[in-house]
Amino acid sequence: ERVKAGLEAARARGVVLGRKPLELETIDAIREARRSASVRSVAAEFGVSVGVVHKYTASSSMRRVR
Repeated sequence: ERVKAGLEAARARGVVLGRKPLELETIDAIREARRSASVRSVAAEFGVSVGVVHKYTASSSMRRVR
């Protein structure tokens, strides 16, 4: 209950919670790097998880995000 109250109070003050989204330039760079490198090596290069690389390089999500 105290945690929920604290989170609600933070939101009321306008605090943005959660991770910051990747910048569009980073997403584009990941897509470009993936053309010639493995998923694991691209993930290590950009400091993101393998899942993030898959998320932004899957054929259905190759369109520009936001």
